[in-house]
Amino acid sequence: MRRRQRGERFAREEDRRRLAELREEVRLRLEVCVEFCHARGIPTRTYQDFGTDVVAKLEALCIRIVKDYPNSVFFASKLAFEDDNWFIRILHNQTALALQQELHSRGVPMMILPMKLGGRSPIATA
Repeated sequence: MRRRQRGERFAREEDRRRLAELREEVRLRLEVCVEFCHARGIPTRTYQDFGTDVVAKLEALCIRIVKDYPNSVFFASKLAFEDDNWFIRILHNQTALALQQELHSRGVPMMILPMKLGGRSPIATA
């Protein structure tokens, strides 16, 4: 039992370290975007969050943004494969649709734009 607790503690420490690395990586990537915009005279602000429920986290971020910028409109993409099927649609498109439903119920506008990907889906060929 004691050996298992040490292993669990190590796993939690490793998870914390990985999360810290991910946070730093995202911060650095966002910083590049901010610098790009500022170099072109575009005012910029970034938001980020981490969690296991993607829709809930995105919804919370959107609500924060709407409080800061009341006329915000959100955009997401929907992958559109040439050889689309029900399995691909379930795998790739539910997050945007779920977020749109949540935001629309709060009166927050969100548009989903198709992103057509040429060729065959890697899932369809498997």
